[in-house]
Amino acid sequence: MRDACLPSAFAISSALGFEMPSARDRSAVRARNSRAIRLFAASARAAAVVAAAILTTSALAAQSATRSTDAETIRVVIAAPLTGWAEAAGTEIAARAETLVARARASSNAKPAPLRLFTVDVIDDQCTRAGAAAAATDVIARRPAVVIGHPCSAAAATAAPLYRAAGVLFLAAGARHPDITKTTGSAVQFRIAGRDDRQGEDAGLRLASFARAGAAGGIVIVHDRTILARSIADGAQRVLKARTGRGAEIVTIVASETDYSAAVAKIVASQPRAILFAGFPAEGVIVLRQLRERGATARFLAIDTHASASFIAEAGRLADADVEVMLPVPVAGQVAPIEAPTFEGIAVADVIAALEAWMGAVRLAGTPIASAVVHQLRHGGVADLGTTFDASGDARAVSFAPFTWRNGRWHPAGR
Repeated sequence: MRDACLPSAFAISSALGFEMPSARDRSAVRARNSRAIRLFAASARAAAVVAAAILTTSALAAQSATRSTDAETIRVVIAAPLTGWAEAAGTEIAARAETLVARARASSNAKPAPLRLFTVDVIDDQCTRAGAAAAATDVIARRPAVVIGHPCSAAAATAAPLYRAAGVLFLAAGARHPDITKTTGSAVQFRIAGRDDRQGEDAGLRLASFARAGAAGGIVIVHDRTILARSIADGAQRVLKARTGRGAEIVTIVASETDYSAAVAKIVASQPRAILFAGFPAEGVIVLRQLRERGATARFLAIDTHASASFIAEAGRLADADVEVMLPVPVAGQVAPIEAPTFEGIAVADVIAALEAWMGAVRLAGTPIASAVVHQLRHGGVADLGTTFDASGDARAVSFAPFTWRNGRWHPAGR
C-alpha cells in the first residue's frame, strides 16, 4: 500500500522542475515542491522585468513589414528540446512538423500563397532556462514570422519576455504552468496547451454531467485539506454550482490514516451519484474499498495522481468498475487509449496543434504579417480547428479529462 507511486503527471511536472508526491515521504516532498513553486514564481516575475518595452499594435505592424512578405519565403521557428532528458519529444516534433509542411506545400488549395512557401526551422532549447535563453537570442536574430513551442514551462517562461521585447509573435505550446500567460502581459503571445491549475474546473464539468439541476444531494467532494486538494475541490465546486445551481457536499479527511469509516458513513448517507476524491492514491484506495463494502456504487472520480501503478495494483478489480481518473490532455483532446499520459505525448500534440493554428490564422487573415495574424487569433481564432483564445491568451480548451482503466490502458470515459 505504501510503495512509492509514480503518478501520471510525473513526467509533466518534471518539465517544470517539480516533484510529484510519493506515499513514503509526503511531508518532505510537499516542502520541496513548495520551495520549487516559490522559486518558479520568483523567476517568472524576474523574467517579466527583462522586457523593458511593451510592444504595441503599431510597433508590431511596423516590425512585421520588415519581415517575410507574400513574395518571400516565410520562416517559422519551432523551439523544442532536441537534446537532454526530453530529446524524444523534440525529435518527434521535428518529424511531425516536416510532414505537415510537406503536406501544405503539396496542396494546390493552399491559400494564401505563403502557405506553399513557408519553411520551418527546429531549434534546440534543451528544456532548460539557459537553453531557452540561448535559443531565443538565436531565434530573434532570424526574425521569423512566428515562434512556436518551448513545451517545457521553465523554458517558455524564460523565452517569452525576450520575444515580447523583440516584437516576435510567440505561440507557447505544451507549457502547462499557469504563470506562462499570467506573467507575459502581452497582446502578441498565446498559449496552446492546457493548464495544470484547471483540474478542479474540469472535474466540476464531469460532476455536473452526473448531477440533476436543483436535486438534493447527489454529488460529494472529498479532499484531504492540503493546499492542492483544497484548490481542486474549490474549482470543482465553483463549476458545479454554476452548471447545476447547487453545490456538492464537502467531506474532509486526514491523510495517512488507515480507516475512513466515519467519512465513508457521511458519504453513503448522502446517497451520491458521483464522488470526487482529491487526495493521495493510498487513501483513495481505502475510501473506495470501504465505499464498495457498504454497497455504495456511485461513480468514483479521482484526481490525476491516481493514474499510477500502485493505485491500480492496490485497487485491483475495483479500479475497473465505475472509477474514473482525471488525466491531463492536449488541447485537441485525447481519443485513443494510452498506457499513461506523458510529457512527450502532450508536448508533441500541442506543438503540432499550434503550428496548425498559425497556418489556419494565416489562411483566414490572408497574410502571414504578424499584426494581421495576431488580430485573427485574438478576435476570431481558428474556428475550423476549434481554437479560440481568452483575454490572457490561453486557448479555450479542456486541460484534464476523465479516463477509465480497462485491459491495461486508460480509455477516455464514454469510449
